[in-house]
Amino acid sequence: MKKCILVVEDDHTLAGAVEARLQSDGYEIILAYDGEEAVEFINKKNIDLALLDVMLPKMNGHGVCAYIRSKKKFEHIPVIMMTALNTMADIDEAFRCGANDYIVKPFSFERLTSKVQKLLEQNK
Repeated sequence: MKKCILVVEDDHTLAGAVEARLQSDGYEIILAYDGEEAVEFINKKNIDLALLDVMLPKMNGHGVCAYIRSKKKFEHIPVIMMTALNTMADIDEAFRCGANDYIVKPFSFERLTSKVQKLLEQNK
């Protein structure tokens, strides 16, 4: 069964590139372009992993991550924050919200897919 990854990114070009790469690796991809849309998909779909930008319209990635962690039925979903924010305070905030991993933009797709595979394998 294909694993379903929610990609939450307001940059449509980057979202499409991440979607294409992860689809080529055999994953089902759901795209959301703001935090509220992400929460809707989390409630409607069976998500296996979430890739969250931090700076999003309507609800930021930290808020989405905190939402995932606040609900018993979603708390198992691994979360990778993918953002241009790269200070220690930014990284600490992501982990305080419940992120499992953090990747700084720009990133290589090899690094991203490695992180995705690792978390999905740990979450079997």
